[in-house]
Amino acid sequence: MKFLSTKQKKHGLRRSQLELLKAQKANIEDEKEKKKKVTLIQKYRVKYLVSLIPPTEFNIVNKTTRNELLSFISKIRKYDSKGSVLLIFDFKKVKKMGAEATLYFLAELETIMHYNNELRFKILYSDTDIVNQVLYQTGILKLLKINKKMDSSNFDDSVKCWAYASGFNSQVSEKTKDIVKDLGGQFQDSIEYTRGWFKVITEAMTNSHHHAYLAPRFSNSPHQNPLKKWWLFSKEVNGVLTVCICDLGLGIPDSLKQNTIDIDDGWFDRVKNYVKELRKKYNEDSALIKAAIEIGKTRTKLPNRGKGLSQIINELQKIPNSDVSVSILSNKGGFLTKKPQHTTSILIPFSDSIHGTIITWKVQKA
Repeated sequence: MKFLSTKQKKHGLRRSQLELLKAQKANIEDEKEKKKKVTLIQKYRVKYLVSLIPPTEFNIVNKTTRNELLSFISKIRKYDSKGSVLLIFDFKKVKKMGAEATLYFLAELETIMHYNNELRFKILYSDTDIVNQVLYQTGILKLLKINKKMDSSNFDDSVKCWAYASGFNSQVSEKTKDIVKDLGGQFQDSIEYTRGWFKVITEAMTNSHHHAYLAPRFSNSPHQNPLKKWWLFSKEVNGVLTVCICDLGLGIPDSLKQNTIDIDDGWFDRVKNYVKELRKKYNEDSALIKAAIEIGKTRTKLPNRGKGLSQIINELQKIPNSDVSVSILSNKGGFLTKKPQHTTSILIPFSDSIHGTIITWKVQKA
């Protein structure tokens, strides 16, 4: 039998002591964390708390970042009927927040809070200042009832210009009118331009109000009282005006399939024939978005209804002296077009659904 040398014995002793110290430190840290959790539970008066880490970039167009964002939001959505829970969002590593993805995040949060008013929130702020500015400027912190004092006059120029509005119907609020006027004022021919913006925004709101919430958003959802809202962001950066409007309804593809009492004769046949070949190259949702635009006729018999997406794009094409691009994201489908001809549009199929619709248009003075 081989005996350990004195040197080996000392080394083994030091190693044991280090492992003991490491275990003691770990136990101390565990105790600290437990005390922190107890303190937070008592402070926020909740049953338990959950920590969630957002993706480093909020982008709903890029397929990779989109999947990461939807995964994060689906985790939040699990608590829409869990009673009093504190959700801690760890934004430390978040570096970018795009307009569409941020608007979608805000809409999802407000909807989840609508279903569970016992939810409480805490944010661990980002190491990137501009991300914290976005959370403040867009009203996300206010929505979550997080009181953080920030001087918006010192915000980055790309954040200062963000404006936000939301509503429950197709009536234009004073806040939305102010946004439209501000957008129109960016151009010299502001009256004609403002009228164009006004038509586009009201058509998008009307679309949401009349079509988005025809049925439950999720087939297996226990919630019978949807929020039925639209949410809108606008901003101007370096001469490019961007507006995006979001709803969390059925999505365009599913709303086209709804058989309502005022459905136009032959509508389903027209849609079926249009997407028959297109869906072979793309997915069904992308094909149905394009069908909603290209068929160019309202799905109802009602004379007072607009032509939906085709009307929106046509009005944008009329905006004078400008380059225009439009993107439509709905469920698992995507559509992108640019002025002057939207016949050269691009369809983008996605693997995961946003269960709603985001329409974004960008306008730059030509």
